Formats: sequence, C-alpha cells, structure tokens
Amino acid sequence: MPYTVRLVDYKSEWPAHFKKEKDLIMDIVCIKNIVVEHIGSTSILGIKAKSTIDILVGVQTLEEAMKIIPDLEKIGYEYFPEYEEQIPERRYLSKGEKGKRSHHLHMFEIKSDSWKEHLLFREYLRKNKEKAKEYEKLKVNLAGKYHSNKEEYTRAKGPFIEKMIKEAKSQIPSL
Repeated sequence: MPYTVRLVDYKSEWPAHFKKEKDLIMDIVCIKNIVVEHIGSTSILGIKAKSTIDILVGVQTLEEAMKIIPDLEKIGYEYFPEYEEQIPERRYLSKGEKGKRSHHLHMFEIKSDSWKEHLLFREYLRKNKEKAKEYEKLKVNLAGKYHSNKEEYTRAKGPFIEKMIKEAKSQIPSL
C-alpha cells in the first residue's frame, strides 16, 4: 500500500497521546537519564498535521541510543538503521503498521545541534501563531502536490523549516 500524505485538523487529544507514550517509554527504557519531548505539527496547537505523534528522545551518546532500541522494540517500535545514511546523528524508529504509523521517534544526543534545532523550531511556532499558520498553509499545499510522495513532501518543507530555525535563533535564547 503506497504512503499517502494526509493532513487532519488539530486534535485536542494529541498532547495526551504523547504523554501516554512518553510515560510508556520512560517506564521501559533501561537508561533513565533520557529526555522525551513532543515535536512535530501535533505539538503545535491548532494546526493541521498528519495524525502521527513525533517524539524526540535525547540521550547523552549514540551508544546509549543503541542500548535503548531493544527496549523500544518491546513496546512496538521498529528501528530503521538505513535512515542513518541520510542523518547519521539520528536513530529513527516508528510504531504502528506501515502506511498508518502512530508514532515517529527521533533519538539525538542531547547536546547536538539537531536536538536543539528541533526544540527551537517547535518553540518558535508555538510562540508565533502567524508563522504556525504559514507552516500549516505550506503543508496543505505540499500535501496536495505530493500526496503520494512522502519523501518529496518532507524535502519540500525543508527550506521553510530552515528559515524558521534561523529566525528563532535570532529571537529565542538558546535552549
């Protein structure tokens, strides 16, 4: 079944879904000094999103990330090492059946630029409703254009995300 980019209106239950998954992750992982954050469009109040909860997990080292993966697999996550070719500093897992993923989990070292930029982007959109709506409008347009091509949809959002991170760095003190 081909993947279809499908956006839905904001759901007030998304933060609770994240909290439930965070609690499950914190209860199961063998390393306790991790940080778990809600990111992605489901973490931005009021904007359309794919109905998939994006989770950011911060670890001290990528070696720690590798130790956590078997724990996450026990609660239904699937590890995708092939994505490390594109983003070597990330460990990526997903939960749910293909084409209907319920969660995407991104692990980075907590001191990395990628960790900081994910949080910076989220905070900037949370604080700037007009930028959040601009992002939503872009996503709706791209979902129409690339409805059956997730990779192009994601790639096409990149310049906007980079622009928002640059703006955020000039306005929000470092996290």
